[in-house]
Amino acid sequence: MCVATFFSVWGLWYLRGSFSITAEARRLVTGGPYRWIRHPMYLGEIASAMVVAVFRLSALSLAVFALFTTLQLYRSRVEEHKLTGCFGSAYSETGGRAWWFLPYRG
Repeated sequence: MCVATFFSVWGLWYLRGSFSITAEARRLVTGGPYRWIRHPMYLGEIASAMVVAVFRLSALSLAVFALFTTLQLYRSRVEEHKLTGCFGSAYSETGGRAWWFLPYRG
């Protein structure tokens, strides 16, 4: 869980003023964890939720984890759509190289 939280905090650190609750495109962040992972904060949150689901193993915790993961993946797609619309090929070039659960379809 510490490693998962580290990814979330590391991603937040690099976003700084670009962080928002809703999908916004303030500036294109390509440094730090964003070089290798398109959404390090989501990765950290999903990994943390997975640890909780495993330690509290039950049908309900697995269902909540599945729903949470689905929503996070949906949010990542909404962000990618917004970033592609605002930054065009600059995001396609950087975002397309970075790993994520779903392939980039800019």
